[in-house]
Amino acid sequence: MKSPLEKISQTTVHVTTLVLIFLFPLFFLPITQNFFETNKLMLLLIATSVNLVAWALYTISKKELKITLTPLSLPLLLLGLIFLLSSFISANNPTDSLMGRGSL
Repeated sequence: MKSPLEKISQTTVHVTTLVLIFLFPLFFLPITQNFFETNKLMLLLIATSVNLVAWALYTISKKELKITLTPLSLPLLLLGLIFLLSSFISANNPTDSLMGRGSL
């Protein structure tokens, strides 16, 4: 039987994801300079953070962490590592590069 924390965590993940799916195309706020991109990125960041916390609580309450490794896992991990290294090596300011403002 599931504990209350597990139920709440699963419900939070499902509700947050559904709200994000329906709200994302409609989310515009005219209070920032770029009211198309900045607000949507903040909405995505907040929803992802809520889902990450809910998933962490679910994992802690079950006392079990499942990681699925497939043949695609290693190439995907290497690609991510290459992107991270290239952003530090190629840019004068690695912070700008990680925020998406790097040079070409």
